[in-house]
Amino acid sequence: MQFRKTNIEDITQIIMTEEKYKDFVGQWSFEQHQMALSDKNTAHIIFNDETQEFIGYAILKGLTNTNKSIELMRIAINQPNNGYGKKAIKLLLNWCFNGLHAHRVWLDVREHNVRAQKVYKKIGFKEEGLLRDCIFLDHKYESLFVMSILENEYHIEL
Repeated sequence: MQFRKTNIEDITQIIMTEEKYKDFVGQWSFEQHQMALSDKNTAHIIFNDETQEFIGYAILKGLTNTNKSIELMRIAINQPNNGYGKKAIKLLLNWCFNGLHAHRVWLDVREHNVRAQKVYKKIGFKEEGLLRDCIFLDHKYESLFVMSILENEYHIEL
């Protein structure tokens, strides 16, 4: 697996992936994704396999954060149950800590997304707390767990 910067031609596939996982992943319009491509504070990333087939995408925020704290804002894998999600997160963490020299990588995950929480914990993310009823989707409130991993906790083999 490898990753690269998202191109405008990738956005349609990304939106289809978001729609597929709308109960777990935020939804952006084409224009919102397009604007993120030129934002210096954002890394919009595509994951491909060795044949260049689309596996998924991620969005990182905080690249210009003076506190060296980067948010894994969104990650979605188009082909679940193949271990791609774990591999993708490991690649991102390697880049964040070794390439971008981050001190902290953090994320939030919906309370009902237990599967993702298990993956994050297995990789080394620690639960920091629960943001109760902080988002309003489909006429109901949802809570988010905040999780992070620090550079001194990062010991992942790719």
